[in-house]
Amino acid sequence: VCSSDLSLAFNPSWVCEITGQLVLRNNDTQEKYTYVLKGKADEPLAENTIPIECKARESRKIVVSVNNITYDDVTYQVITDLPFVSGAPTLFVPKNEQGRYTLIISPQLNGKVTGSLTFMAPNKQYVWFVIQATVSRPPPEDTITVNAEVRAGAVAEISIANPK
Repeated sequence: VCSSDLSLAFNPSWVCEITGQLVLRNNDTQEKYTYVLKGKADEPLAENTIPIECKARESRKIVVSVNNITYDDVTYQVITDLPFVSGAPTLFVPKNEQGRYTLIISPQLNGKVTGSLTFMAPNKQYVWFVIQATVSRPPPEDTITVNAEVRAGAVAEISIANPK
């Protein structure tokens, strides 16, 4: 009895479903074994989770390193679902290199927010990151002191205006 190991690899370049066939033949007995192979490459996982701590009404810059996942120079289209994030609409990354993308975060409200930052190549391949922002309350803009006698009311006028 003779046996050997056969190394079989599935290494797709992008999301796909592929069906193939593997035929093994025993030359001594002329027996033939046919196997149907099915391969499925799912959507890519996030490259990284970027935790960000900042204050509401303050801007902060974050630099994200982005790999070139294509085999050529690429200009990524930058897409995010976070309303308080901005930056250049595209990022050019040379072949076999990393690009650096500057993300500007300017939240207006405090709280915890999770979203994504996606870099889409012209061939629809993409690399993406999870952004987890923890936004703390901004410092008070002003303080008003109101004095009142015990069990007596006091009135204070406060002017409120929306920012332009």
